[in-house]
Amino acid sequence: MAIVKKTVLLLSLLVATLIACGYATAWARLEQCRRVTSKEVLQSKITGMNFGGEIVVLNEKDVKARISGPFQVETYFMVPADLHGVVHSRLFITLPWAIKPGESRKFYPV
Repeated sequence: MAIVKKTVLLLSLLVATLIACGYATAWARLEQCRRVTSKEVLQSKITGMNFGGEIVVLNEKDVKARISGPFQVETYFMVPADLHGVVHSRLFITLPWAIKPGESRKFYPV
């Protein structure tokens, strides 16, 4: 019985350490993922339209990033379209040796 308890404790510590490393890696790569998305936005010259009908050019400050889980960073920005807008989101897998861009999604909030 003691061996089972020690094994369960060891596995629990191993999983907790892995999750902690995942969040630490995501936190360390947060700004890098935001810069990658900002670079894509600037190169694509994405524009929107504000309430007055004026053209709005997105810049680097419009891109935000957040940690969405261990080894995961999500970047997002909103393109205004009059009273509405489209939120563009991209998920990055952050490993200690590299970042891997994942899928891009669009949300149309009401």
